[in-house]
Amino acid sequence: EGLGAGQTLAEPFSPSSTTSSDEWVEFFECILATNDDKRIFDEYLQTELVQENLGFYLAATKFRRVWAADNTNSEARLMERLQAAKKISETFLDANARYCVAMPDQVLKNTLPRLSNPMLATADMFDGCLRCTCTLLFESLKRFQRTKTAGADLFSRGEQMWQERKTEQRQ
Repeated sequence: EGLGAGQTLAEPFSPSSTTSSDEWVEFFECILATNDDKRIFDEYLQTELVQENLGFYLAATKFRRVWAADNTNSEARLMERLQAAKKISETFLDANARYCVAMPDQVLKNTLPRLSNPMLATADMFDGCLRCTCTLLFESLKRFQRTKTAGADLFSRGEQMWQERKTEQRQ
């Protein structure tokens, strides 16, 4: 692999308020490429007392991946998707959730009503929440990068993988 002659890496990941949930997910897929990467970052998040953010991220991206590929609109499949969404909400978004993630009220107001109708429980229903959570995870990742050798290694490996993906996509 590597770059061909004359190729340059894409710019480093630089999120903004307009960064889409797709971009966030792609970046964190690179950062959390292996189970060891997930474990190392999770251990750090535990020291910050915010490991629920990673739990929500993993659950919401799995929900998104599973249901984005499913075009079945049978009543049984719609109810199954709704139940999966409700489980994520009960675990991470409800006020009394066991692993409650910090989320702006407006984002919750846009997300939670979708749990009342199976037709509204779509693969992208948690995208607003994902953007907020990824912003928090990115801030934790930057702190992790400064405090631990493992964090710096994790960040640089993930950042390089992300830059290489973006470079290939430009081609």
